[in-house]
Amino acid sequence: RQSKKIRIRQIVVNNQADADAILVQLKAGVEFIKLARTKSIDPSGSEGGDLGYFGPGELVPMFEEVVMKLQVGAISPVIRTPMGFHIFKRIE
Repeated sequence: RQSKKIRIRQIVVNNQADADAILVQLKAGVEFIKLARTKSIDPSGSEGGDLGYFGPGELVPMFEEVVMKLQVGAISPVIRTPMGFHIFKRIE
């Protein structure tokens, strides 16, 4: 693993209400991987939302701005894009 690279997971859903409900479940302790597999519309959902490793400049700027600031284990707020509503978790 290279320095300054982080590993993230994501959940993507179609609407704000679903994203907000998932965020509540995550804060209540429901496992991120489980929710990614059952709720995410992104192909990464089947892998528990695992997107792999990213370094500076390798992510969409609006994502990078949020995920690079996350501590390991932390979950992002909901981020709205044309692709859907995203929730990220930093895992490394």
